[in-house]
Amino acid sequence: MKTVSVESKDLLPLIEETISKDMSFTIKVKGNSMYPSLVSDQSNVILVKNNEFKKNMICLFKYKGNIVLHRLRKIKADKMFFIGDNNYNYEVVKKEDIIACVREIYVRNKVILVNSWLYNLKVNLWYFIKPIRRIIKGIVKRLFNARG
Repeated sequence: MKTVSVESKDLLPLIEETISKDMSFTIKVKGNSMYPSLVSDQSNVILVKNNEFKKNMICLFKYKGNIVLHRLRKIKADKMFFIGDNNYNYEVVKKEDIIACVREIYVRNKVILVNSWLYNLKVNLWYFIKPIRRIIKGIVKRLFNARG
């Protein structure tokens, strides 16, 4: 099967049109900002229209001229605070900049339901260890370099 790669900015009108018709849209994830939840070139997400936002949802949104797929971590009045699972800085977004949210994730032919308690437990544990993730990554990197 032939694969065509399209920039997210070029795909945006099609995504918005599809979502506005209450249909879902599937995209392949590119980039490492959502690792380990989403793996570049190995994860596909099913996007759907959403009007009710909850902590830990992954949403597609417009941010500083880009299209971003990150996790919602805080809601304060009309401001939504998103962050990539592998990032340390938040993007502050207005509700009207949110295009769609993820209903399901497919990683290596495995379906992950984003509303399951087990998935949300893993997400919360990942964020709980956030302060020490850089230290752990550094130790792992040194161990692998020492073996090299």
